[in-house]
Amino acid sequence: MAIDSIREGWRELRAGGETNNPTAVRVFSVVTDAASRGVFDWPQTDPTDGTTTVPAAGTQDHPDDADLYSRVPQVTLVSPTYFLVTVAYAAEPYYASPLEEDPEWGWDEVSTVEPVDYDADGEAVVNSRGDPFEPPLTKEYRDTLLWIERNVATFDLDTKLAYQDTVANHRFWGQPAGLCRMHKIKPRRIRGEMDYWRVRYEILIRNDWIEGQTAYLHGTAVTQTAEHAWYRRVPDKGRMLNDSTGNQRHPSAVGAPVLLDGTGQQLADGADTVWLIWPWYPAIDWGALGIDEEGITNPS
Repeated sequence: MAIDSIREGWRELRAGGETNNPTAVRVFSVVTDAASRGVFDWPQTDPTDGTTTVPAAGTQDHPDDADLYSRVPQVTLVSPTYFLVTVAYAAEPYYASPLEEDPEWGWDEVSTVEPVDYDADGEAVVNSRGDPFEPPLTKEYRDTLLWIERNVATFDLDTKLAYQDTVANHRFWGQPAGLCRMHKIKPRRIRGEMDYWRVRYEILIRNDWIEGQTAYLHGTAVTQTAEHAWYRRVPDKGRMLNDSTGNQRHPSAVGAPVLLDGTGQQLADGADTVWLIWPWYPAIDWGALGIDEEGITNPS
């Protein structure tokens, strides 16, 4: 869809309440080559037919008074391909677009009660036999919450679905990859002289995580780092065991689950508990959101 023609109709210059505070109005007829309700998106685009251009907000181009500043054009749909666009002018300085406002940000915290399998020293929480407790003990986790609010011209549900409940696979606000999780994305529509979206991003930073311990990820031993901070972690145990060939399975000697060694065999008495981990949230790049340190004023 493109613009076929733009023609300026009547315009008016008037003194307003005071002779030193004039106002003005210009009206344009715009014809497009196809039906559309979304051809206009100010101040991002200035519709033109190559000869005549509808002025964007903040333009000083009134033919009768070059000191006047245009406001956001107001569009009236006359027919599917015909629009009337009214542009008001005033003596006040340049119209400040909400999209030019600096993002706001701050800190908070979120508390959750979750199972815990290690203590403050990084040691496994187990009984005197080395077995994890059933049910596991719990503790209150206090995760740091970073909130960021910024204005954007458009927002769609796909963005929320794509990024919410993911972790950053790169360094974010000084934190290593994997430590930051997108907790919530809260967009709200703001209507006024210009319509836009105010979007609030709430990012959880895991404060309490395991580093340096070995765990099994999809059957492979890995050393846990910040990358695994939001992984699900459970002891390797079950009621079935691999036989000596590793192919068939048979019931364990006892009815209750027994600890396993990471290969499906029963864990030897006195051996350290083997832990299994799984990625619980997809790890993706958040760069397109524009909320990294470089996109925020004074992030440190």
